[in-house]
Amino acid sequence: MAWPLTTAALTVPALLWRSRRERIFGPVMLWGPVAVVLTAGLGGAGLAAGVIPEYRPPVS
Repeated sequence: MAWPLTTAALTVPALLWRSRRERIFGPVMLWGPVAVVLTAGLGGAGLAAGVIPEYRPPVS
């Protein structure tokens, strides 16, 4: 639980600071969610089509 909070706590100020020097905040806010949705969509399609096998834990 600490890793996601630490990452979020460091990422937001870093992007805001960097956005003053270079215009990076806008593209990250646009393309970041696009990358997440695209990855989830392709992963879901791959699972539904059977291209990516569904994980099944080993039986002991």
